Amino acid sequence: MLTAAEIEEVILFRDAELPASTVQPTPSGDWPSIAGRENFRRATIRRAVTSKGTMVHRPEYGGDIVRAAERPAISEEFAAREVDIEENATRDPRVGEVRVAVEESTTPGRVTVELTVQPLRTELREVVGLELEV
Repeated sequence: MLTAAEIEEVILFRDAELPASTVQPTPSGDWPSIAGRENFRRATIRRAVTSKGTMVHRPEYGGDIVRAAERPAISEEFAAREVDIEENATRDPRVGEVRVAVEESTTPGRVTVELTVQPLRTELREVVGLELEV
């Protein structure tokens, strides 16, 4: 019988951990890795904040959230970015349902983005909130 953590790892995968700082091997000599919900959460954020066209081998990859912050006062721009982010998020084969909300932050000069993502074959819901400076 699999534990809940093992089930999450099977469904949400294990991947190399790529922190912002220099990656160091573990004491055993392996590269650090993450799995389950944390891996899924980081992949969701990475896909959302990556600008389309910046990955040469996958030009369609990226949610262009940064573009949502370019014109914060225009609700039509928010709606267009929500659709774009949602369509891109569903390209991840682990993703089932996605909801995206882009709105002006209560902090002037910022935009709030909230993604609610449900992986396939689970009842898990991962909510990712980002606030971007304009």
